[in-house]
Amino acid sequence: MQEKKMRSAPIDIALVKAMHLTWKMRVRSALNGISDWKDIHTDAPEKSDIGKWIQEFGVWKYQDEPIFEMFVKQHHLMHDIAHRIYQLAMSNRQEEARTLLSELDKASDDFLKLIDTYKTVLDAYKQSVS
Repeated sequence: MQEKKMRSAPIDIALVKAMHLTWKMRVRSALNGISDWKDIHTDAPEKSDIGKWIQEFGVWKYQDEPIFEMFVKQHHLMHDIAHRIYQLAMSNRQEEARTLLSELDKASDDFLKLIDTYKTVLDAYKQSVS
């Protein structure tokens, strides 16, 4: 089973990064009135693309990895921030909502670092087994 995790991880990492960056772009786009908030699932992280990935694949493949719990918590934190942005935007408090984007960016950077940390750990493991 460990071998299966190792082989699929780089694909998963690239996929999750792409899903995250797309989601973050949607938040900004919705705040700017370009797209709809419904695709962001601010109050339902499990319905987002990464939330679905976590439920369908992540738990099955990575639940035993120590970093996975941190990954899930960070995912929820970003949705919490996005939900606060959404609430402010719906209350016509656009400037306040925009100020929260920096908080979302910080959480996003932390999330991407977690993903990269996991990739580094996997790469080191692969080298040690080779």
